[in-house]
Amino acid sequence: QAAAMPLSRLYNVFFRRTSTFTLTIVLSALVFERVFDQAADAFYERLNQGVSRAGGVRPGAPCSGPWLGPS
Repeated sequence: QAAAMPLSRLYNVFFRRTSTFTLTIVLSALVFERVFDQAADAFYERLNQGVSRAGGVRPGAPCSGPWLGPS
């Protein structure tokens, strides 16, 4: 009974009317897209740390790895 109270309130606030349900879905999709995009960019930048966009290794970046061997 106590656990149903927050769910009931959530339903009444966000999902009862079609207009608020639609707005909730659209805003959730926009927020998810932004968060996912930021996370993917951060992951990509972290994965490619030390590599310039021109394809070379940036000065001062570590040049060793399992694929390159010791420097």
